[in-house]
Amino acid sequence: MHVSYCRDEPEAQHLLQEGPLKEYFEDFSRKIEDEKTLSEHLKLPIQRINDYQLLLKELIKYTARLREDTTDLEKAHDFMQAIPQRIADLQYINSIQGYKGNLHKLGRILKHDWFEVTDGHNVRRERLLFLFKGRIFITDHKRVGTTRSIYLVKHVIKLPEVEIVDCADDDDLNFVSRA
Repeated sequence: MHVSYCRDEPEAQHLLQEGPLKEYFEDFSRKIEDEKTLSEHLKLPIQRINDYQLLLKELIKYTARLREDTTDLEKAHDFMQAIPQRIADLQYINSIQGYKGNLHKLGRILKHDWFEVTDGHNVRRERLLFLFKGRIFITDHKRVGTTRSIYLVKHVIKLPEVEIVDCADDDDLNFVSRA
C-alpha cells in the first residue's frame, strides 16, 4: 500500500497543478478554511515514512540501552527503509516493455546495473540488466520525453537453463552465459 501510494503521488500532484481539478480543490480548501492545500496533504504520508525511520532508529537505540528485545523494532525499521527501494523497483518493472508475461510474477528486482554486452557477432552495446530470482533481462534504454524512460527487452536469460562462466581478465565483472 505504501509503495503504491508513493509511486502514484507524483502523478496526482501533476493533475492538481492545472485545469479544473486545481480550481475545484483550491475552492474547496478555501470553503472549509483548510490551512494546507490538497497537494500539501498528499505529501504528508511520504514525509512521514522518513519520520518513521528516524523514530524507529531512536526507539531501537533506547530500547537496546534498556537491554530489551529490539527484534520487532528492527523489522519495522527494515520495512520502512525498504519502501523507497521497492518504489524504484516498481517504477523499473512498469517501464520494462516487450516481455510476454507478467513481470510482477517474477518477484522483486534483486539487482540492476549497466553492462557492456557483446553479442554473437562481437558487437558491443551498453545494456541495462535486471536480475530477478530466476531470470536476467537484457534491455535497451530509450528516453520517452524528458522525464520518462522505457526499457525494451532484448533478451531474457532463464537462469536455471544456463551456466554462468566467470571469464574475468581484469577488475571488471565479466561473464559468459551458455545454454
